[in-house]
Amino acid sequence: MYNITMKKQLITWCDVEHYVQEILRQMQRDEWMPDYVVGLTRGGLVPANMISQYLDVPMETLKVKLRDHAGTESNTWMPVDAFGSNEDAGLNILIVDDINDSGATLNWIKQD
Repeated sequence: MYNITMKKQLITWCDVEHYVQEILRQMQRDEWMPDYVVGLTRGGLVPANMISQYLDVPMETLKVKLRDHAGTESNTWMPVDAFGSNEDAGLNILIVDDINDSGATLNWIKQD
């Protein structure tokens, strides 16, 4: 068994609301609107739902577990929506997660 010490930062509900509002402000400033929001389980679901509700756009979920060699679940339509050749290709998709330390999760999503 590994003895790994992780530095955790606890945030309050007010922090979550503040971060979501900041994301929404940045999107408004950039005049960017998602066609739908994807919340990564578990940590991305709450802020993704908040953004989805605020913008009145659909929300989907995606389970990606790359740590501990756990299984992954793929929404195979998501890359097609973003990059594929179907009529919906080129959709704006906002992917929400609670942490992004190595970028492995987002890279996996892009490559799947």
